[in-house]
Amino acid sequence: MLDILVTFAEQLREEGFDVSASELIDASRALCLVDITDKGLVRDLLRSTMVKEPDTARRFDAVFDRVFRVSAGKGPGTPGAP
Repeated sequence: MLDILVTFAEQLREEGFDVSASELIDASRALCLVDITDKGLVRDLLRSTMVKEPDTARRFDAVFDRVFRVSAGKGPGTPGAP
């Protein structure tokens, strides 16, 4: 999961998001406390730890969907192809 999270942060940065190392650490710690098979919960958690501007949520969601491939309700899987 950590590899996927790092990939996600890198892709957010490529899209112009300013994701700091401390935000990445906060996100990884928070993920340890929730059911990572719940895509909505994971999305909300990552958005709350990595997004500073509320008007960027749509771009965030697009990157999330590109990176986190969900298959048959199994939750976040391996990085997906763009």
